[in-house]
Amino acid sequence: MAYKFRQQTLASILLLFLSAGCSGDGGRKRASEPEEFHADNDIAMTIRSAADAFRESAPLLAEDYAFEGVLTDGEGAPLYTDMTGSPGLWAVQVLDSASLRIHNLYLGDLLPDNLRQYLVLTLGLDMPIRIEAPQEAGGSEMTEYAIEAGLLRFESHTAKAANGVEGPLVNILLVANR
Repeated sequence: MAYKFRQQTLASILLLFLSAGCSGDGGRKRASEPEEFHADNDIAMTIRSAADAFRESAPLLAEDYAFEGVLTDGEGAPLYTDMTGSPGLWAVQVLDSASLRIHNLYLGDLLPDNLRQYLVLTLGLDMPIRIEAPQEAGGSEMTEYAIEAGLLRFESHTAKAANGVEGPLVNILLVANR
C-alpha cells in the first residue's frame, strides 16, 4: 500500500511540474518586445548555388531557384526592413537556363554597399572587372565581377515611394559564360 501511495504522490508531483511548465507565457515575447526574425535563405548561398550550376554547365531551373520572400545574411537576419518595419522581400527569377535575377521588391533601409561588400567577402570575389558610377542623382550604379564560368552584375539605384520617401532598389544578375 505504501508503494502505491508513493507512485501516486510521484505522479502528482510530476503532473504539477508539467502543468506549471505549460502555463504562463511559454517563452513568448510580450507585445512591446520586437520579434526576432530568423530564416535560412542566405543570398550568398543562392548566388553560390547558381555559380556552381554554371561551373557544371547545368541549366538553371525555375523549380530550383524561383523564390519570393525574405533573403538573409549568413546569420539568418533579413537584408533589410521595408517601410512598414517588416523583413524586406526579394524575388529570385530564372530568366533563362543561363541567367538569374535577384532584386528587392520594396523600398526600405537596405544599404546596397554593405550588401555588395557582404557578397564580395562571402563569395571570395576578386576586384570588379567593370564599375559604372551614376551619371546623375538617383542614377544607376553598376559593378560587375567575374565568377567562375560566369558574371555577377550588381546594380543599385534610388527610387521614390508614393509618399515621397526614397530608398534603394538593388538588382543582381548572374549570367553564365555559354
